[in-house]
Amino acid sequence: HEEAIVQDSENEEVYESEEELQPRVIRKPAYLDDFVTDQESEEEALLHNLAVFCSDSDPTTFDEAVKLEVWRKAMDQEIESIEKNDT
Repeated sequence: HEEAIVQDSENEEVYESEEELQPRVIRKPAYLDDFVTDQESEEEALLHNLAVFCSDSDPTTFDEAVKLEVWRKAMDQEIESIEKNDT
């Protein structure tokens, strides 16, 4: 393992290594694998409430619903929930 000392523009010594240091791999602690929050279900409930209570008029067809972002998100979350529960 060799190092070279190089003078930089401000006359400070800078050590250059032939081997570049790789960035550290940061992993979350194993004890956090068992930690569960209800954040996803809370966000899903908020989005559902937004779609139900804040709309002036609900779409009556899929073509109308797919044009609105809030309904696309609601549909995506519903499908995701169905797939997650294997129902």
